[in-house]
Amino acid sequence: MGCDMNDKIYCSRIYLNSEDKISGTTDNARFTVVMPNNLLGTSVSKILLYVESFHLTTASLTIGDIINVRLETSSQINSYDSSTSSLNTILLNASPIQSGDLVLEVRPDQTAPIHVGSAPFGDVNIRITDADNTSIDLGSNIWTIIMRVEGYN
Repeated sequence: MGCDMNDKIYCSRIYLNSEDKISGTTDNARFTVVMPNNLLGTSVSKILLYVESFHLTTASLTIGDIINVRLETSSQINSYDSSTSSLNTILLNASPIQSGDLVLEVRPDQTAPIHVGSAPFGDVNIRITDADNTSIDLGSNIWTIIMRVEGYN
């Protein structure tokens, strides 16, 4: 999947990693994502977000059954999360097969879009939680995520 324009107004890739956050902790990181100049003032009626990949190092880390990666600053349209009793902010979830020194790699279905209420530009907050919406203390472990965002008329 790529950024072919067809009926899109814009298509942008966003790469974030826990080492380059502007504030927060590894498990609750804040970023400032700058909207490309050619998109300023662009009005869209539908925004789709795709998670292309997620990596997490797990050195000396004990992980429960589920890891949720949440985009706290944008929620999914027509979606509900029982752990927060509100709109769903989960981008992806993973079930690690084992704990210890390894790299968890998740490559979700890149053709399955997440319909979000706002594009992840400006203040962006990524949280790594368990199934109960409790932040996972990642210690010195790092993560990366690559997302693609598309805007449509």
